[in-house]
Amino acid sequence: MNRHQEHFLQKNMKDVSSLILAGIQWFFFLFTNTVVVPLSIGQHFHLSPDAIAASMQHAFILTGAVCILQAVFGHRYAIMDGPSGLWWGLTLSLTVSASSAGMSLERIGGGLAAGFLLAGLTMVILGWLGAAQVLQKLFTPMVKSAMLFLMTIQLTMNFFKGMIGYTEFGRFNLPVAALSVVIAFLVAWIQLKGRGKLGNYAILIGIVAGWIAYSLLFPGQHGGQPNQTPAGLTLFPWGAPRWEPCIVITAFFVGLVNMTNSITTLSTVEKLYQTETTSRQYRHSYALTGLFTMLSACVGVLPFGLFASH
Repeated sequence: MNRHQEHFLQKNMKDVSSLILAGIQWFFFLFTNTVVVPLSIGQHFHLSPDAIAASMQHAFILTGAVCILQAVFGHRYAIMDGPSGLWWGLTLSLTVSASSAGMSLERIGGGLAAGFLLAGLTMVILGWLGAAQVLQKLFTPMVKSAMLFLMTIQLTMNFFKGMIGYTEFGRFNLPVAALSVVIAFLVAWIQLKGRGKLGNYAILIGIVAGWIAYSLLFPGQHGGQPNQTPAGLTLFPWGAPRWEPCIVITAFFVGLVNMTNSITTLSTVEKLYQTETTSRQYRHSYALTGLFTMLSACVGVLPFGLFASH
């Protein structure tokens, strides 16, 4: 083997190693996202541990299924679908604001279920008719930026409370908060000071380091019941669909915004693939996303959307 071939082989091995690490990091991102979302939603709806475990199980199954179907029959790009951040922010906001106004959690969950079903059906119909491009003109970047900003604030508060071990009694766990601060500074330092490609894997390093540190420092606070039998299928665990005008209409418009985000994501991927997404790909992609949005409403899982962060 000459020097040129040896150099080419070493370069390919480095590229393969980088792709494997990037894939592992992305897997951890999807895994934690799929785990955290049912936990946070279940706590807001005061679901039992069995119901939360069941929703987490359904989330994994539906996420894997929609990703495979999108890659084979949908948009056919290397983009992952998962619980949408827009739906996440909406659900958490409504459970807090509506319950504060005296509305029961069952009414809120029933209204959300009806809104998810309506939004999913609309996504299938409008996507198949090719009307998605019209929605992008209505929901301008300014409108979507405002919604994302408000959603970020809402999600940040929930994450922050979890990081400091905040309880419903207004107290927080100081050791857990200290560990969270250390991990956050570690990730920030790696991203700013990491040499070469090390900064690209700051999130993966932070997740692994955080899990190991928490397991060693707080061995008795893991919780859970490893021998627990998985719960069976329960339809509409948040509440049976019901007509709650404010909640249903809000969920409907969030579904329209989610459609425009899909267009933005696919148009960005087009530049990477140096190709053009056909109308057929759009129709099939929206049909699958809408279908799984309706399925998610039935089993207590947040609706899906394309992950632009990929």
